[in-house]
Amino acid sequence: MFNERLKQKRKEKGLSQAELARRVGVGRDSYNKYEKTVNRPSYETLMLLAEELNTTIDYLLGNSKTPAYNNEVLNAINNRNELKTLFNLAINATKEDIEVVNNLLKRMTNNT
Repeated sequence: MFNERLKQKRKEKGLSQAELARRVGVGRDSYNKYEKTVNRPSYETLMLLAEELNTTIDYLLGNSKTPAYNNEVLNAINNRNELKTLFNLAINATKEDIEVVNNLLKRMTNNT
């Protein structure tokens, strides 16, 4: 499934294998092997592929049916500095930290 989705998203963007390989910093032959299911990219390359193709890693790997990020959410994050700060802090937060914040936010919205 990975190879099919990778190829599909690349074609949707109108990119050649060579161009996408260049953008993510791998050789064309290496990239070709991703689409032929001979090799899998490293996690770092997978992140770059998802970013270049405007999709998620989960979608590329077949763990999600949703091919793209929710643009409404991304726009909200980009347009509000406090959301950018929260998002950047959340990236390095532990599962427990996120649970605490989530519970706090739930209590705040229930008390309004």
